[in-house]
Amino acid sequence: MVETPGSIIQFSVEIPGRIDTVLSSLLPDYSRSYLQSLIMNGSVICNAHSVSKKNLKVLPGDLIEIQFPEPVELEMEPHDVGLRVLYEDEEIMAVHKPAGILSHPNHPGQKNTLVHGLLHLGRALSSINGVLRPGIVHRLDRETSGVMLIARTDRAHRALQDAFARREIKKVYFALSYGRLDQLEGEIQLPLGRHPKKRHLRQVDPKGRDSWTRFKVIRSWDRFHFIRLEPLTGRTHQIRVHLKSRGMPILHDLEYAGRPISKWVQRLQLHAFSIKFTHPINGEPIFVRSPLERDMIDVVRRLNRGETYVQ
Repeated sequence: MVETPGSIIQFSVEIPGRIDTVLSSLLPDYSRSYLQSLIMNGSVICNAHSVSKKNLKVLPGDLIEIQFPEPVELEMEPHDVGLRVLYEDEEIMAVHKPAGILSHPNHPGQKNTLVHGLLHLGRALSSINGVLRPGIVHRLDRETSGVMLIARTDRAHRALQDAFARREIKKVYFALSYGRLDQLEGEIQLPLGRHPKKRHLRQVDPKGRDSWTRFKVIRSWDRFHFIRLEPLTGRTHQIRVHLKSRGMPILHDLEYAGRPISKWVQRLQLHAFSIKFTHPINGEPIFVRSPLERDMIDVVRRLNRGETYVQ
């Protein structure tokens, strides 16, 4: 079955099931999330009726039609936001995102995001996520620094999405935290959901999505701790909420009760250090790391000298 941007394909259902499951089995090169987005955007028709529910049950003989959207030309202006290219080939790239910039615009007209920096580099980027998020396969919070993986082609993008969904992409973070230490290493498995009042935040919620983080304390200075973290799931604010749940919120993470250290730094002390994965096209193992930013190194040096400023 051949499908290209702007094309229309038709087929008859042979095995009953949810429409997103049926589409995933027939179009294995596309992630289920992408196919679900086509459904939600009205690009899928079943028996001459537009489909809007991804869990619609289809039966043998039902006629499905899919309109693949035309790629949209990028309209954002490039800006130099200080990106560093850590790895690059024709399909993917990895960059260092500085602290203080968003991964992508949240609305048209927003400037100085990582996407603007990618456009400044002049590289081709995947078009799957549209004009505001070209190439973006995952994200980092604004104040989190470190390595981000970027898709340059649509086929690489789809493969990376699937790899993230299967938890095959391994990431390591480092954080500086403050609190009473009860364990040097272990795992935190607590489900997360949206905060009922502050919807952009997350909290531990028994009815939330499963979330799993490994941690190891590398060094401590009284109640200050330098911690290595490996998120085994990829929930929003996962590391931040999990460390808070253990009484060790990240330094200067003011949204999650982290102790402010504004005399030293102006952002939460969290860094995406490395990413390890299998290349989505050629199958080669890839390992990329991004050294700590200067502000985190400065805090460690101060703690090593015995300084313990806490506001």
